[in-house]
Amino acid sequence: MINLKDFRKKTEEDLKKEFKSIEKELQKVTSDTFQKKEKNVRKVRNMRKDLARILTLINEKKKGILKIGEANLKEREKQVLEKKEVKVNEDEKILSKQIEKKENSKEKKIRKKRKVNK
Repeated sequence: MINLKDFRKKTEEDLKKEFKSIEKELQKVTSDTFQKKEKNVRKVRNMRKDLARILTLINEKKKGILKIGEANLKEREKQVLEKKEVKVNEDEKILSKQIEKKENSKEKKIRKKRKVNK
């Protein structure tokens, strides 16, 4: 199992190299498992999970998502809050449209009743 703290410090190229080496090792371990040379069957599963972790780190680095640093967290919080404000504005528009529809339908019902009573 890999140590994520150490891997987070590595560059994207180093992570890709590590990914390729683990991938080759995984192929070897898989074939050894089928040939019953490898007794630890869970080793394949753990290696696949390690590969997934490394891919996640590579994608985080590509997208600029950092898990370290308070400044980055504050920046992320600002982005989230901005998105929420936009969503709130959209929700308000939707609600106002729904209210208008209800009011219009009420007015129509009242008009129909008046016509029927006349």
